[in-house]
Amino acid sequence: DVAALTALSQLLRFAAAELQLEFAARGRVDFAAIAAAARASLTEQGQPTDLALRLGSGIRHILVDEFQDTSLEQFELLRALTAAWEAGDGRTLFAVGDPMQSIYQFREAEVGLFLRARDQGIGTVRLQLLRLRRNFRSAPGLVRWVNEHCAQMFPLHDDLRLAAIRYLPAIAARAEAGGVVEVHPLASVAPEYEATRIAALVRACRARNPGATIAVLVSARQQAAPIAAALQDAGFAIRGIRLEPLRERPVVRDLCALARALQHPGDRSAWLAVLHGPQLGLTLAQLQALAEGRDATLWELVHQPAVLAQLDADAQARLARLRTALTPALAGPERALPLWQRLDRAWLRLGGPAACDDERAWHDAQDFIQALADAADAELLAGDAFDEFASDLYATPEPVTAADAIEILTMHGAKGLEWDVVIVPGIGRAQRGDREPLLHWLE
Repeated sequence: DVAALTALSQLLRFAAAELQLEFAARGRVDFAAIAAAARASLTEQGQPTDLALRLGSGIRHILVDEFQDTSLEQFELLRALTAAWEAGDGRTLFAVGDPMQSIYQFREAEVGLFLRARDQGIGTVRLQLLRLRRNFRSAPGLVRWVNEHCAQMFPLHDDLRLAAIRYLPAIAARAEAGGVVEVHPLASVAPEYEATRIAALVRACRARNPGATIAVLVSARQQAAPIAAALQDAGFAIRGIRLEPLRERPVVRDLCALARALQHPGDRSAWLAVLHGPQLGLTLAQLQALAEGRDATLWELVHQPAVLAQLDADAQARLARLRTALTPALAGPERALPLWQRLDRAWLRLGGPAACDDERAWHDAQDFIQALADAADAELLAGDAFDEFASDLYATPEPVTAADAIEILTMHGAKGLEWDVVIVPGIGRAQRGDREPLLHWLE
């Protein structure tokens, strides 16, 4: 392993240097770079710098929320900020967190740092442990059920080396006895079957308590589509997260084709989609007369008088409008603008908003253009990469004003919220393989 680690350390040094060049070229950095720069300015060879001493003397209190999701870089930054602190000098560090809820390991969160701070402190600062165990949100029946079943998923003891956290049972603070947990085994793994069962559960709940607030919490957006469809088919109003991928919306498909065409005049499929799309509407026969048997790009062909002369007057008029709309973006002053601005202006000149069927389609278009404006690498997109980019975007849902609407959210999006009835579908699939999924219904 020594040879491999040596090679890896050399590779990482070169990679770090290349990353700095990339930051300089783009004029941008990421959050990790900001945190690293802050820590580098506060420590030198493990000792606090003059800057750290000056900053530390000016800081009286530090509060850290969600401490269970702290990364090593953030932990070291805290240690650098408190390096000059001394016991009894009146300065305090207050950290709040629940290690059982640490879910951000993909962001380099290290729950073992929670145990390290609890047992060893942060630098010279020693912490006093307070365990807050009372649950003020859930009914006692739900608290007991969670204590009984979830404790089995945790180790018996904390282990700093393995970042293992034992389960700490909660104590119900509410006195009412209501609330049950029901587990529903399903006979089929088909999402549509599960969605139908959910609609039946919602119908039964509404029959018992018409005013109950109900939510369906999914682990991924893809899981929500059949559930939303089943609930709507059953006559229930839906309110919730963005469920429909933007790339499935016709106006966004047209914008993707236009963006591809602006990025690469040789992208023939994109140009054909633009010419055949709702803004220009060339027929298949007109496209064939324009493009068949010719090797030049379509943008070049629409500028050749000999080619245009072979087209009917309708096609010539449409192509004239195309040249007027796209020339500023492809051969005019707009070439220096960011892609999102070139796309927005070209789409407006082509009459894109007039082709929107409704206001929702216009909002979808604006969401896509805004996403391009926010993307750091939008200028590098080309070809099918636009479809992949759009696949990570979701359409804004239609506003729902019904007070009894069923809410559909991701589990992450539901943090801090509560309802009378919560349905959690599909939680048994990953653990049970091909066996029946489980549906939990929490009330």
